Amino acid sequence: MDGLVAKGLSSALVRFIGLVEVAAAAGLVAGIWWQPLGIAAAVGMAVLLLVWRSATT
Repeated sequence: MDGLVAKGLSSALVRFIGLVEVAAAAGLVAGIWWQPLGIAAAVGMAVLLLVWRSATT
């Protein structure tokens, strides 16, 4: 966490990103049984990673 805070992200934002990543992982696992949830989780995770990448460069 200290590395991301050093790059200018607030600790609250880093915690939020972690929470969203855990939710996306749970959604991907649940998507095994209900495909629309898995698709939504995958899209959400891709958006999160793209935003995170643009915020840290």
